[in-house]
Amino acid sequence: NVDAWLEDVRAYARKGVDILLVGNKVDLEGQRAVDYEEAVAYAEENALPFLETSAKTGFNVEKAFSSLAGAALKTKVAEKGRLDEEAGAAGALVDDCR
Repeated sequence: NVDAWLEDVRAYARKGVDILLVGNKVDLEGQRAVDYEEAVAYAEENALPFLETSAKTGFNVEKAFSSLAGAALKTKVAEKGRLDEEAGAAGALVDDCR
């Protein structure tokens, strides 16, 4: 159940964790459990990016990982900037986040 999974992620993961809703097995169109439109609507209602993939054919698999990694990197850079600003205001030294 996606609702329960999403609730757990938001409850137990760090605040602001990057989430990507992925619909897998797009290659099995005739056996689809969730309509594309329904998945898109769910993603929009929950402010989630959405992507369909196929592990069998590789369709969008790299894109899913790349987009999530890119979002995580953007979040990390933004956090680093805030930490640097806070530390600078306090006169503290901050190591690079490398």
